[in-house]
Amino acid sequence: MDFCVDIGTAILGLILGHLFSGILGVVYMTRRRRDVPVGAFLLSRLFEMLAWVLIGLRGSIPDILSISVGNSCLIVGSALKIVGFLKLGHGYKPWMQWSYLAATPVLIGAFNLTAVWWPFENIRIAAMSVLLTLAWLPPLYRMLGDRQASALQRVVAITYAAALMLLIVRGYAGLTFGDEMTLLSRNPYNALLFGGLYMIMLVGNLGFILMSKEASDDRLMYAATYDELTGILNRRTFAARAKEAIALCARKREPLAFIIMDIDRFKRINDAHGHLTGDRVLRSFADAMAAQLRPYDLFGRIGGEEFAVLLPDVDEARALEVAQRMRAAAAADLVDETVSYTVSIGLTAQIPDEHTSLDALYKQGDAALYRAKEAGRNRVEAAKAGAEAAIGGLQGRP
Repeated sequence: MDFCVDIGTAILGLILGHLFSGILGVVYMTRRRRDVPVGAFLLSRLFEMLAWVLIGLRGSIPDILSISVGNSCLIVGSALKIVGFLKLGHGYKPWMQWSYLAATPVLIGAFNLTAVWWPFENIRIAAMSVLLTLAWLPPLYRMLGDRQASALQRVVAITYAAALMLLIVRGYAGLTFGDEMTLLSRNPYNALLFGGLYMIMLVGNLGFILMSKEASDDRLMYAATYDELTGILNRRTFAARAKEAIALCARKREPLAFIIMDIDRFKRINDAHGHLTGDRVLRSFADAMAAQLRPYDLFGRIGGEEFAVLLPDVDEARALEVAQRMRAAAAADLVDETVSYTVSIGLTAQIPDEHTSLDALYKQGDAALYRAKEAGRNRVEAAKAGAEAAIGGLQGRP
């Protein structure tokens, strides 16, 4: 079986593939103008198309354009593509983008110096293989080692890793077989190389768009689930999950506690220090309270400075201990090294049944919170009759 391919046809196919994927990318970007990853990926397609145009015209144009500029465009295209993939992954940091952009001139310089000192095509092919391998190894390692990566991200990373292996084999063959392994020669290694390039073009284009859509869906899901300012559950999600937790505790006949908290005199903080400081107080408060809770406790923002907690499998005595820790943590929190605040807390605890509702728990907790406010603030009040425990604090503190 003949595994050789017509290289001119293969290069033309790559050029057209990058052209049409670029056109689709432009259309996709018309409504996503601030989507930096897609923009970087689209630019990578432009540079790669230009690279293959120049490489395909070898012999018809000066070597400096075909060899130097063409391969330099391939390196720039790879760097932009890597930046796009990194931005879509978990744990992205800005230094990753800038490190790759800064390394791009170094890689281009290394290739061109090699081409000048060893003006042999097989050496250039091996040098390009090594440089692209060095560029792609860190992001592929990161994508494959990321435990939070989706199945789609892993498939795309494995595809690029397979193509990278073909590139390494192609470079090794270039060093081993010399002039027989030029880019335009018909041989099985070039057939494998261009097959890998087609695979990368198809899987890379489709995979990147799907990864971009996946990241967009994740952002929408996060926005629909969590409070934008504090990062904890928003009111709607807290209510939905609290109802599920109440039903589960009712089936198991296990106790639960509902806590409602309100930052004392929060309007004064906004008036005296400004709303930006007020926002920092809310974020700091949410962090301080979350530190007192278990991973599976529910914690949400249900109003401006009003927060709620649902504690599964917690009776009233333990709920009072948790509430006291939270009250003390708030009193000890110092925002911007100058702004302090306190919190008033109301709670109710019971073993729920099939008739127990979140609204009923809220009303009981809210009534206890009102008593805490009336009794001087910076207090904890329990709703159950006979257990209206008030736990100290600097009463009357503004």
